[in-house]
Amino acid sequence: LTGEATLSVVAIKQTADSPILVVWMAEYPTAEAAKAAADRYSKALQTPTGDLDKRTAVAPAKGKVVVGTWTANQEGRNLVKMLGQALPE
Repeated sequence: LTGEATLSVVAIKQTADSPILVVWMAEYPTAEAAKAAADRYSKALQTPTGDLDKRTAVAPAKGKVVVGTWTANQEGRNLVKMLGQALPE
């Protein structure tokens, strides 16, 4: 991510007993900037340097938006997929 994005982060509990899922969405000024950011982040995650990298997943950019999770080891990956599908082109 770079300073040109507006970042929104949400922590979600699906049920009272479920773990907290953290999903984020970054909106960039252009679709090209979003794609470049998603590509950079995905490439960086191919060689994780710590536990957070191992728990992080990033979806391909959709329009000006990149969606990801810092809880991919739980159900965060599914929420990222659903959110990405719901975004407009």
